Amino acid sequence: MYNTAEDFLKLVALGRYDVCVHDSLEAYTVIKKTKIKKIKALKPPLLTTNLYHYLNKKHMNLVPNITDSLEKMRANGRIEAIRNEYLLQLQSDGCQQQ
Repeated sequence: MYNTAEDFLKLVALGRYDVCVHDSLEAYTVIKKTKIKKIKALKPPLLTTNLYHYLNKKHMNLVPNITDSLEKMRANGRIEAIRNEYLLQLQSDGCQQQ
């Protein structure tokens, strides 16, 4: 049974699957960790989606400050810069883009 990104990406690398649709950050992380070769990320992505942060109810008092900080980071491009820096680091260690 195949359940993880690692399982599916290994099957693509072995030529048993032609494609694996997965989020780029996890895929690049798996490729770096396992040193899988023969995989290319297709650009542009098929889909982009928003992610949300969740906190335990006991931390509700932190929500306004966290929301404010994240909004400022998004507005000034810091979140995108951190993500891009991380992706570049992962890509330099394994996965190629097409």
